[in-house]
Amino acid sequence: MTRPALLTTAVILGLLAAGCEAPPPATNLPDGPFLVVLGIAQDAGYPQAGCQKACCAEVWDHPQQRRAPACLAIVDP
Repeated sequence: MTRPALLTTAVILGLLAAGCEAPPPATNLPDGPFLVVLGIAQDAGYPQAGCQKACCAEVWDHPQQRRAPACLAIVDP
């Protein structure tokens, strides 16, 4: 293996090792089930960002027709 390849491999392995530490302990979590909002109107919804088709153009002109989904997590510890 050449010296640049060894150096590149060492750097990559070092970065991977640095990112492998344990996450900090969770604090203030409720004892019972709870809801977490993971995201809204992302990678879905209507109209799609940048869409110029007739189906989306109508919605761009009439904001009350827009639909924005939400991604939720129900956690039952």
